Amino acid sequence: MSTASPPTAEEIREYVIWFTSKVTIQGYVKLASYITYLSYYFEIMDDEVSVIWPEPWRLGKILFLMTRYSVFARIILELFGAFPSELPISLKSCEVVNIVGNAFGIVQTFSAVASILLCLYALLGAKKKWLFAIFAPYFCSFTVHIVGITLHFTSGSAVRSPYLPETFKCTFTSGDPKGFTMSAYNILVRDGLTALFGVLTFYKRYRDQNNSLIRVMRRDGAVLYIAACLMGMLVAIFYTPGFPVQDEYFVLGSLRSTAYPILANQLILNMHRTATRNDLKADTQIDQDREL
Repeated sequence: MSTASPPTAEEIREYVIWFTSKVTIQGYVKLASYITYLSYYFEIMDDEVSVIWPEPWRLGKILFLMTRYSVFARIILELFGAFPSELPISLKSCEVVNIVGNAFGIVQTFSAVASILLCLYALLGAKKKWLFAIFAPYFCSFTVHIVGITLHFTSGSAVRSPYLPETFKCTFTSGDPKGFTMSAYNILVRDGLTALFGVLTFYKRYRDQNNSLIRVMRRDGAVLYIAACLMGMLVAIFYTPGFPVQDEYFVLGSLRSTAYPILANQLILNMHRTATRNDLKADTQIDQDREL
């Protein structure tokens, strides 16, 4: 029975150069996304305090805060696990940090998708007949994603490579590709359906209100919907197994993990501002009627 020969010194050198270069570039990309999100966080702090916090604890407020702060939790855990570090981190700690960080990533992604669907539901008049049609596929997608991710992570493990510098404390063996494939196709279907719901919603709004399409899109924040849906579809396509172009440096992944929550939160803010303006108009009309 033949055994694989150990790598040569040249092969080890090439591997170390390739791996460290790749991780370094990915690190710069991730840091850029972190700084972008922090800038956005402080930019809308006043809106969060004045628009969101006075609202009762309903689904819109909960999704906004879940999306907004799960990103922070994911960033902190990624700083401990994914980057070279001098900290004395054990392999078990690496696995825990990786699992918890990805759990916050799932919360961040699915709360953002739920925020978008909630806004679409509101634009359709919040009628019960649309509730099942919009959210049933969402919960199915969430279940499939949890199964796929669980299968993928439980089949992999943290390792300490003898060829890499000691600062690379958290590297992982590849998990079961079936779990990743399941999740990748599930995300593609989920984002495709979200985009379809968005198109149908704005078409219905346009038909029902007899306004120009541009006016409906500007008033209802369609630019945010389009940007979120296009980004989701683009990343889902790139991460589909077998796609010829790979996101080797995690550029699209970092863009989505930063911009998608931002767009989702902006949609929630837009929905609350619109509701507030409508309430003010109604109160003004009532006061005018009383004066008459």
